[in-house]
Amino acid sequence: MLIGRGTEDDKGPAVAGLYALRFFKEHGIELPFTLRLILGGNEERGMNDMPYYAQNYKVPFFSFTPDSSFPVCVGEKGSLKLYVTVCEDSQLFESFTGGTVVNAVAGRAKAVLRGLYASKLSKCEGIEVTEVEGKTVVEAVGKTAHAAMPEAGLNAIGLLSAYLLRELDGQLCEKDRKALDFLSKATSEYLGKTLGIQGEDKESGYLTCVGGVIKTENGKIIQTFDIRYPITFVGEELLDRAEATVISWGFACERGRNSKPYYFSPEKAEIKALVSAYETVMNEPCVPYTMGGGTYARSFPNTVAFGATIEKYRGLLGEGRGAAHDRDEYLSVAEFENSVKIFVLSVLNIAELKQDNK
Repeated sequence: MLIGRGTEDDKGPAVAGLYALRFFKEHGIELPFTLRLILGGNEERGMNDMPYYAQNYKVPFFSFTPDSSFPVCVGEKGSLKLYVTVCEDSQLFESFTGGTVVNAVAGRAKAVLRGLYASKLSKCEGIEVTEVEGKTVVEAVGKTAHAAMPEAGLNAIGLLSAYLLRELDGQLCEKDRKALDFLSKATSEYLGKTLGIQGEDKESGYLTCVGGVIKTENGKIIQTFDIRYPITFVGEELLDRAEATVISWGFACERGRNSKPYYFSPEKAEIKALVSAYETVMNEPCVPYTMGGGTYARSFPNTVAFGATIEKYRGLLGEGRGAAHDRDEYLSVAEFENSVKIFVLSVLNIAELKQDNK
């Protein structure tokens, strides 16, 4: 294994791409097009560099980004951000914080309450209560998960909100009670039911809606939502519905970025070229898929996610270890070597396709 931050996502695949280019250079293989490796440096912060590239340079007629898993991803759900102010000038909360990033289920959450409540709060698994300098600190521990796959997570914001709503029933002012009621519902489920945007399509499955980060800022408690919507849905229409629902609760909200989905037919000639390359190298069927994750494919024309992990080599370090962004993140040598082969053969297949279409 190659172990270390970025080996899978996406430094290892980038190096595999370099080796693929080296293959063509060292073997003197002429192609009917220019072959180029473009390295983006803004993928985690909005992917603003690829649109800049597209505006200032000639874009490829087709490209793929190894920022996913094999076989070939023919579509990515759209992505929305929504910021809901659930409470302002709370009587109960000095602060309410939770989560670390918007695009993940909150694994921890903490509320600092004005006053001493420990004697009134019962013990509960996953909840810790302490009193510090005349204030009560209540913390909840859940389980984090990527916003594209929230099924594996347990939202600590929802746990904490439901606990406080239950334990302090009858002692809350109306706006604090309403805030906790909303938070306990909206962050404890991930289908967007609470926001009124639940739905699915046959191409990409169901919509997901994750409460990622809650923060207290200038007396306001603000909850962020990361929404991954099916490829046949319209993002602005979903935001209209969500905003109407939020307003009906008596809250204010702010719309964030709408990153639109993409989708290519599995019958597209270039997709078939990638499928053929994978099946030849791995000697197993290749079934194109769609996902809720976001890659550069959504922000660059005629691009799909392709590679570089292979399912049978995942989980080799045991449950809960070795995932992307972790310190023991890994890419197996087999995945790396097969990626180089698949990339090379994919380019050769596309070259043959171009020759045939001349």
